Amino acid sequence: MSACPADLPPGEDPLLAGIEAVQRAAEAAARALVEVSRRLEESRRQRAMGMPLPMIADAYVQAERIETRHRAAAAMQEYERAYMLLRAELVRSLVEDHGYTLTEVAKTMQISRQLVSRLLDAGRSGTFDPAG
Repeated sequence: MSACPADLPPGEDPLLAGIEAVQRAAEAAARALVEVSRRLEESRRQRAMGMPLPMIADAYVQAERIETRHRAAAAMQEYERAYMLLRAELVRSLVEDHGYTLTEVAKTMQISRQLVSRLLDAGRSGTFDPAG
């Protein structure tokens, strides 16, 4: 059985570390998406004012909207990776520290046993391959 978080030295609880990683990734993704929304609002306003499409396209490129979208996509990918690693640690802890079976974890988390197995492997290795 694993120790309660209060019994662990600071920074050694993998679930807390995972939660913090997901929070950081979610906050970064939120900032990136706000920037995308702001840039899209500029384009919407230009279109609503009747600006010709070639000028909107030029303004789009000049304002680095494509790069803004790429930053948002990368931030979302990092969020998904951090979230899956958190789920992987949760599965690993339920199985190894709390004695759950794969079937019990699947029922508890409402996911397939196959995904539980993949998450358990990821929790043990500390990496997650979404391609499986």
